Amino acid sequence: MRGNNSMDAQQAVNTGLALLEQGKRNEALEQFEHAIGLEPKHGQAWFVKGCVMGDLGRTRDAAECYLQSLQYAPAYAALILFNLGNCLRDLGEGERALECFQSVTEMEPENSDAWINQGVVLDNLGQPEEAIACYDTALRLAPDDFDAWANRGNSLRALREYDEAIECYEKALELNPNSRAALAGRGICVSELGDPENGLRLLDQCQSDPPFPPLLIERATILSQLQRYDEAIEDIDRAVRLGANFPEAWANRGECLVRLGQFPEAVASFETALARNSRFVPAIYGKARALCLCQQMDAARETLEMYFTLADEDDRRWEAAQQLREFCLDGE
Repeated sequence: MRGNNSMDAQQAVNTGLALLEQGKRNEALEQFEHAIGLEPKHGQAWFVKGCVMGDLGRTRDAAECYLQSLQYAPAYAALILFNLGNCLRDLGEGERALECFQSVTEMEPENSDAWINQGVVLDNLGQPEEAIACYDTALRLAPDDFDAWANRGNSLRALREYDEAIECYEKALELNPNSRAALAGRGICVSELGDPENGLRLLDQCQSDPPFPPLLIERATILSQLQRYDEAIEDIDRAVRLGANFPEAWANRGECLVRLGQFPEAVASFETALARNSRFVPAIYGKARALCLCQQMDAARETLEMYFTLADEDDRRWEAAQQLREFCLDGE
């Protein structure tokens, strides 16, 4: 009887795959679930169900499916872990996502996409130097990968190496003139080099309808430099509604609220950023500063100690954080 169930389950999977080719995702999903009902350990059924869940925006459910698939189809671990890593990254679970991509690159060291995604996660975790090493590996494997060039530019931008970052963005644009990440990054760098008006103009050249959420976040950064904080918050809120629920977005929102004198609201934004990445140093420092401005000195000192535990001494906020700690102590 079990043999018949396995055959029937595979037939249901095949039917579901055919439906997927016709664009009938919901009908395909029914077939995959039917297959799992017949054969709960059918690794392929779990995997393709995860793919459909991801397409439907059900990222958490997709991740659970990939975990089941990994258990029952270990021969395809690299492919499964790659998809699982993408889900975990989108869910803000950076450490777990990093483990997935590291496993993929150990199993498939020539998988340039896995190296790129590992770099993206490292960037999100505030480790741009390590991310650059990943992008360099990807570019040795695939020199014409414009995503690798654009992401390398993002890492250099995080390190405030704006001229080198622009070189990477321009290389990406040579390979793909429509790369929105490269267009946006170049605009941000131009702004950081002292020309925010021109940076905003460059950024607005690559806007789309509907807006691309990361571009809205970058645009908000430039608007902040121009002291247009209300507009910056509007762009961040739009980006979040469109799915860009990144710690960077919430931290930037908190900084804008501080500038507007809305300190409790700023604390809430920084806390939201930290809920997505508890080790995100800019949000930790921002929260400490906002708490201090709220006259919550004990909480500010506690948050500052977290900052000093996680941040490097060459972090650009280090000196300001030391001064803030002294101020909090004086305020006792």
